[in-house]
Amino acid sequence: MSYRRLVWILLLLQFTIMGVSNIYYLLASYLHYMDITNPVLLGWAMGIYYAASTVVRPFVGWLVERFSFRTTMLLGSGGCFLATLGLALSGSFMGSIIFWRAFMGVASSLFIVSITTFQALEIPDEKRGSAFTFVSAGSIAPLLLLVPLAEWMLHRGYLQLYIWSPPVMALICMFLVFFVKSSDDEASGGTKRSWGTYRELFALPEARTVFLATSLFAFTDAAMVSLAALAMAKSLNATLFISANALVSITVRLFFPSFLDRIPRIPASPVAIALTSGALVMATYTNSPLTFCLVGVLFGLGMGFGFPLHLTLTADLTPPGLRAKATSMCWFFMSCSFSLCPILLGYLAKAFGMITAYRLLFILILSCTVPLWFFLWRPLYKKTQPPSQKAQEGCCAVSSD
Repeated sequence: MSYRRLVWILLLLQFTIMGVSNIYYLLASYLHYMDITNPVLLGWAMGIYYAASTVVRPFVGWLVERFSFRTTMLLGSGGCFLATLGLALSGSFMGSIIFWRAFMGVASSLFIVSITTFQALEIPDEKRGSAFTFVSAGSIAPLLLLVPLAEWMLHRGYLQLYIWSPPVMALICMFLVFFVKSSDDEASGGTKRSWGTYRELFALPEARTVFLATSLFAFTDAAMVSLAALAMAKSLNATLFISANALVSITVRLFFPSFLDRIPRIPASPVAIALTSGALVMATYTNSPLTFCLVGVLFGLGMGFGFPLHLTLTADLTPPGLRAKATSMCWFFMSCSFSLCPILLGYLAKAFGMITAYRLLFILILSCTVPLWFFLWRPLYKKTQPPSQKAQEGCCAVSSD
């Protein structure tokens, strides 16, 4: 299979699996139309998916190591199809809806770890950054294309059309998996590769550093969950920031994917975190729709490159035998950040108000980028430089003395 065809298939796989997840952003609205208004039940229906996907992520790497990529992606997409089918047939029975949402979280986690590990192992090193950037556009596109369509279905009263849309997306995802082949005779693990342990993974300073950086970056991404509350506190429309972010992010990933192959990726990590956290701090000071939209553009620049950057660094800095576990833990720490960020903002908002809560949290994260670079990334960056470049830097240092 040609490289170009492969990355397009991977992008479509991302689009379909994230389409399943994103259409359910409006599940609470659908349940309201089904006369289910209990906020506790609605909270469980929405949250159990993310809780289940987070809990199993350290373990799904084990499955990815022992079966072929095609098998694990089929298990993940097939599990999502089964779960969406069960949810569509559940009607207003909340016990069934909650069960299938949890099942869906497990299945989608397996698929996401599988496709990320596939890219980490199968994409050539020199094209890894551009591949992760381009393919990750598929994770944003459903927000722009499918969520508005799903909202239109609900507003028009097409409830059955809405609830049967995710099974269609999952079925398409299953079909696309059959076009995926790995280099070692379609097998990712078992006798084909020698896999390391979690102890070996966390013994690597490179792995610990990339997990910390990924967690900090994911905190800024998770700020989107509570952005509507910030916008409301400032009497602004959250859509201005969110739409600007989505449009810039997808533009960056679709039209400038090779950027990550042309720059030193390690120094780019604190820059991406500084861009997103700095934009969120600036959002707390803006009072006009125009400037709120402009800081959304700045945030989108950081998010457009930052998300694929940290996935790429996870593959760059871990040996092949540890990449399945590294990918699992990368997604695990991102999920933890998504869980903790709204909780922290909630407690801070209760004490200081939402505007000050955002300001305090993201000034703290912005300030973390300095020690992150000087004490963690910079020593690793120097270690990863080719001997010729190190010698050249040494000569420059001597001549300057």
